[in-house]
Amino acid sequence: MSVVLRHQGRKLFTLLSFIMFNKLFNNIIVRHGHSDCAEYIIANIKDGTAYVRYQNGNGYLYTNVSRRALLNLVMNDNISLGRWINDCLLFVDSKCAKFGTCESVYEYTLA
Repeated sequence: MSVVLRHQGRKLFTLLSFIMFNKLFNNIIVRHGHSDCAEYIIANIKDGTAYVRYQNGNGYLYTNVSRRALLNLVMNDNISLGRWINDCLLFVDSKCAKFGTCESVYEYTLA
């Protein structure tokens, strides 16, 4: 009987770990106060991507972003979004794709 309970306990622990891992590392919206550069950043630590919505309405998806930099952005509230973009996205070899305005991206995701 105790062997069965241990096995079910491990399955429950694995399931809870999976849920917590996905919640922590998938699509976290980061807004640290007011920024003249960006409205918000959607950080995906697991995939190493960052979607940046700029103040002018354009949205860019950056791939090959350092996971350490993404985790630092999510965990520290005192990081300037503009400075983080300059230091961690534009200065290094992150690949970028422009998706136009955020409204067109929103329509694309609904289709």
